[in-house]
Amino acid sequence: MIDVVSLKMAKKLKEAGYPQDSYWFHTGKILLERERVVSCIENGSDESKFYAAPSVGELLAQLPKIVKDCRLEIHKYGLEEYVVKYSLIFYSCDDPQLVMFEGLLADACGEMWIWLKKEGLL
Repeated sequence: MIDVVSLKMAKKLKEAGYPQDSYWFHTGKILLERERVVSCIENGSDESKFYAAPSVGELLAQLPKIVKDCRLEIHKYGLEEYVVKYSLIFYSCDDPQLVMFEGLLADACGEMWIWLKKEGLL
């Protein structure tokens, strides 16, 4: 199984300005490799119907390790559920967490990328 974002997250990432140069793309029906998407577009397909579907690796490469004295952390719970968050490196306050998203790993990383982009932290 390829660990990429869902179609819903791919659409949210595109709307938020995520680069559309991933290795994988959602079409609404199937997942395609970049080469097949390029071929489809060259043969007249509508480019706006393709959504980059970044993998966990592609997303993690864009998430900073440290943001506002907080470090990136990923925790697994359950079979396929994850928490992606930024937690204070050294803390002595009630809420040591900057932000947290949970769910499937690729989608949680996608939500984090969108939040960082909106906050101007990328």
